[in-house]
Formats: sequence, structure tokens, C-alpha cells
Amino acid sequence: MATRRLTAGLLAGLVLLASCSGAPTTTTTAPAPPIQIVFRPFETTWTPADDVEQVTALALDELVRLGGSALVPVSLPPETDSSAGRLAISRRDPPGEVYVDVYITFTQDGHEAALSLSSYPADQVHPTCVERKVKENSLEAVEVRSASGCVFTNTVGLSFIEWNDGDRWYHVETFMQPDDAISWLTDWEQLP
Repeated sequence: MATRRLTAGLLAGLVLLASCSGAPTTTTTAPAPPIQIVFRPFETTWTPADDVEQVTALALDELVRLGGSALVPVSLPPETDSSAGRLAISRRDPPGEVYVDVYITFTQDGHEAALSLSSYPADQVHPTCVERKVKENSLEAVEVRSASGCVFTNTVGLSFIEWNDGDRWYHVETFMQPDDAISWLTDWEQLP
């Protein structure tokens, strides 16, 4: 009798184990995103920040080689005392996206100011201002370098300016007044 119970218990355990082992498992966690690696194959600095010839000599070959594009200033805001620029080319794998960051710092009347501009290939990954405006009512439509764009300023005065010119998607962060920054960006030169 004891052997029957043991056999029945083992048989029930085997049936339960067999039925559960093929069952799909459910999970409440989200799937892990693919691992991305960011390489920074090139970085340079120059001064003054509006020396286009200097930054072109330093960065143009690398921009062409890596497939990046950047906007750089040809002038500085009025009453600028000193300035410096930094250009960094990065590559994100996957998907092999090359993007360029340009950081400009300058002083006016003893106060430091800055503007950072990121340039990415125009693609489906980066939302357009129209798509973002649907989600965020605080975005204001603007025109930047003859392209449709948007601007948002947070509660501490940091402004975000974005636009897409068809080939590139641009993102700016600055504490400058948005109208002043947009006016200044109009004169920037594209490399290459």
C-alpha cells in the first residue's frame, strides 16, 4: 500500500513537472533594450568660437570620414568678451548612428553663457516637433534656419530648441533667450 502511494505521488509529480516545463512563462518585466555602445572617435577645441577657418581645418576631414555634419558659429552674440568652442563626433552602435555635438561658451559683461547644439541624421528615431507638440502643450512652434521647429523653456530658464531640415535633426540647449539663440543660429555655417 505504501509503495502504491509513493508510486502515485511520483507519477503525479512527473505529470505536473512535464506539463509545467513546456508551458510559456509569463513575466511582468519589460524586455531588456539592446545594448548600445557610444564611441567618441574625435573631439577638438578652438578659440575664439567664431573662427570658422580653424574649426574647419581641425574637424572637416573627420566629419567627412565619419559621416557627420555640424553647424558652427561664424559670429558671436553682441558684446562678447571671450569665447571657446568644442566639437565632438560620436558614433552609437547599433545602429551605427553618427552625431555631432558643438558646445560654445562665451562671456558677456563678466557673465558666462553657453549654447550646445547636437546634430543627428534625420530618421524615425527622433520625434518631430509636430509629434511632440501633440504630447506637450508647452511647446511653441518656431522657424529655425528656414525650417519648422519648436522651442520649450523650463522653469529654470533652460531652453530647448529643435528642428529638422530634412537631412539632419538638431537639438539645442541654452540659457539664452530663445529668440536671441534662434537669430544667432541663422548665421552658423554647416560643415561639410
